[in-house]
Amino acid sequence: MSMPMKHILLSICLLIATSMTGQFITQTQSPRLTAIQIIQEADNLLRTGRTQEALLAYTSAINMDYSFAEAYMKRARLYQLLGQTYEAMKDYDRALELNPYSEYVFDQRAKLRMMAMDYKGALEDLDQAIAIAPENNEIRAVRVDDYMALGEYESALADIDTLIARGFQVEHEYEKQALIRFLQGDYIDAEQSIEMALEVNPYSSIAHDVQGLIHLKRQDYEQAIAAFTRAITFNAQFALAYYNRAVAYHYAGDRDKAIADLNSAMEIRKELPNVYFARAIIKKEMGDMEGALEDYEQAHLADSSFTQALYNRAYTYQLMGDYSNAMRDAQQIIAQDDDSAEYWNLKGNIHLLFGEYNEAIEAYTTALRNDMDYMESRYNRGMAYIMSYRPIQGCIDLEISLENGYEKAKDAIRYFCGY
Repeated sequence: MSMPMKHILLSICLLIATSMTGQFITQTQSPRLTAIQIIQEADNLLRTGRTQEALLAYTSAINMDYSFAEAYMKRARLYQLLGQTYEAMKDYDRALELNPYSEYVFDQRAKLRMMAMDYKGALEDLDQAIAIAPENNEIRAVRVDDYMALGEYESALADIDTLIARGFQVEHEYEKQALIRFLQGDYIDAEQSIEMALEVNPYSSIAHDVQGLIHLKRQDYEQAIAAFTRAITFNAQFALAYYNRAVAYHYAGDRDKAIADLNSAMEIRKELPNVYFARAIIKKEMGDMEGALEDYEQAHLADSSFTQALYNRAYTYQLMGDYSNAMRDAQQIIAQDDDSAEYWNLKGNIHLLFGEYNEAIEAYTTALRNDMDYMESRYNRGMAYIMSYRPIQGCIDLEISLENGYEKAKDAIRYFCGY
């Protein structure tokens, strides 16, 4: 029996009224309800790893309802996961324009700002979030991390006290408390915080690592090594603990074990510039100049702003008599930080080593212009003047450096200036 024509037409109309999610909607369904259905489908796509399809779906939800804050927030979160920071920030901004009372969006935008190292902006967002939801412990814990990044330790400690009193992640908050007190040089209180953390969890690798740092500061290398070893025992993938133990072994005079630990840290995390830098220093001490140069290069590749790696590499090139590469690195670090007296002093040293006295004097003068109290440059400029047969200027610089506590100038004055 054939279907009546009016029923066929009705079926066609219903099919035309389907939503983008594949679910049927009525012709009178609101844009907001349709957008919610699309977001649900986008969430499902994201859960199954179909990120680009999910992104298109969130965009479709926004196009369906431009005033739907949640749609912008969802897309912002996905942009953030994809590393598209600019797009994520725009969507978070729009979400907050539509819903300025969402602590969740403030929290998410703060995390994005922290990733971009905009800690002050992140703190403003976290303050807003906590003002909206003062009982939200998760957001307060994030604010602790932001305070620590800004070096505002007393504010961080106040939030930590609140979280501990509320019983929130007590182990981790004691660990943060210990680390802050360690950074403040308050080792006794830091130890007390560590003991509290270990009472909660005796197997905390972070607590044992911070305990090792305290012993390291006290130059108790045996105890430091034991603490770092416990941290590694409880977490074999703790790259930083291997690095810290390497430092302790180095101070204790065991370079081979230090190198072995640095190698282990690199196997776990290849992007840590300090690990390459530390290994370069040890290799240089062991006379492996080429190996040191390679590690300084790796440190700089891991972090292009790590000027100390360039500085040390330039100094190593200088020791090897490689003028062109030493000067190349010196020029590069000065380009990154033109105000550093230390870097201009290095450049002067390279010129001085190769007999370019006028250029050395010019570099030392720039160093002193940046920092008049940098007596090493004052002494070096004095020596450059003397080596270029200008003893009066040279002896004046040497005298000034000695008067300001640079004891190395005493012998130079006696030898070159005759008094």
